[in-house]
Order: sequence, then structure tokens, then C-alpha cells
Amino acid sequence: MAVLSLEYQNRILTIPFTGTPILGELLAQQGIQGFSPCGGMGKCGKCAVVLKGSVSAPSQAELNFGTRC
Repeated sequence: MAVLSLEYQNRILTIPFTGTPILGELLAQQGIQGFSPCGGMGKCGKCAVVLKGSVSAPSQAELNFGTRC
């Protein structure tokens, strides 16, 4: 099982997950709302994150777009 760790409101949250969930949906399940004001379209930049640790290689579409989806 993978674990997402993030700093939110001056505390560290650790969220275990399986598969490849959408980040906004995973956060919403934890009660974190308003993470994506543009509805996940990648236009406002509010959902930008820094990836650390073991992550998959970006897809060709992600490389073309310049962001991770």
C-alpha cells in the first residue's frame, strides 16, 4: 500500500491508498475541500505539488503537457 504524506494547515497528514487515485478525490475523502477551484482542469495552479520519494515515470502526455496528471 502506498502512502501520501503532506503538510496541511501546519500539520503532517499521512493518507494510505491503493491503486492510482486522483489526488483531488483522495484529499476530498479526507475532508480537504477547495483543492482545485478550476475543477481539475490544471488552469489555476492551486493543485501544484512537489513529488518526493518513489513515483512512477511521467507518461508521454504528461511530458507533453509539462505537468503530472
